[in-house]
Amino acid sequence: LYTGEASIRTSTLISPFTLRQALETRVKRMIGLDYVLDKNKNFIKFRHDFIWDFLKHQDDIIEIDIEIPLSRIYTIYSWTNLSIHTGIIPNIWEVAYAYEYCMPIFKSGQDEKSWNINGVAKIKDLKLLQERFKEALKKEYGKAELFLFNKNPEAMVLKE
Repeated sequence: LYTGEASIRTSTLISPFTLRQALETRVKRMIGLDYVLDKNKNFIKFRHDFIWDFLKHQDDIIEIDIEIPLSRIYTIYSWTNLSIHTGIIPNIWEVAYAYEYCMPIFKSGQDEKSWNINGVAKIKDLKLLQERFKEALKKEYGKAELFLFNKNPEAMVLKE
């Protein structure tokens, strides 16, 4: 973004959007979600922060092993959303700092026995996590019918 064809002003303008998309995609892939369809096979769109809110209540079966609290990454995520929807262009140093600060969530993970290329999350029970996600989404969006989960979530799966 800072060394390509776009001007520095354009790069600064689009940087919060790319960070938000990267964070959204990371948590979506962390639980293994590809997409959700209704009975007519139309994609279900849900709140951009739905998965974040869902993960806040799953500490018994998912651990996100980073040195900074997930709540702080969520604060930056919310800040990017504010920037996107208000058109306020942040200072270039703020965007650079936000990227640097959030970087741990994009790294690979490890435990005392092994290294995991798929990410920093450790899921104690993948099936239970995905079932809880289905229930939560159906509760908020009743028309959600078909859930497609990837066989390889971006997490260390301790129990499938």
